Amino acid sequence: MQGISYLPSITGKGSQGRHRFLYWEFHPLGTRRAIRQGDWKLVQYNLHQDGQAELYHLERDPEETNNLASSHPDRVNAMIQLMNQHRQASPIFPNKALDTAMRDH
Repeated sequence: MQGISYLPSITGKGSQGRHRFLYWEFHPLGTRRAIRQGDWKLVQYNLHQDGQAELYHLERDPEETNNLASSHPDRVNAMIQLMNQHRQASPIFPNKALDTAMRDH
């Protein structure tokens, strides 16, 4: 399992490494996934239907009320590609919507 130790944060010794991004999936409720990269967060809800992307700048909009996806299409596409590149299919949690998304991008 890849990761970055949070021991420096707990002990106060050493420096804390940073991830380039954080990606997660939530399979119930129509399948959702999200990626956080710096101050940007991209979310896709209902991947079994249309899975429209929502993009938020969390420093300026911590409540995620202003969807910026239409004004930053290049960022949306790059973040979706990053999610697709790093997703791994799971026999425990098979998901046709995400497997299709991986093939289509």
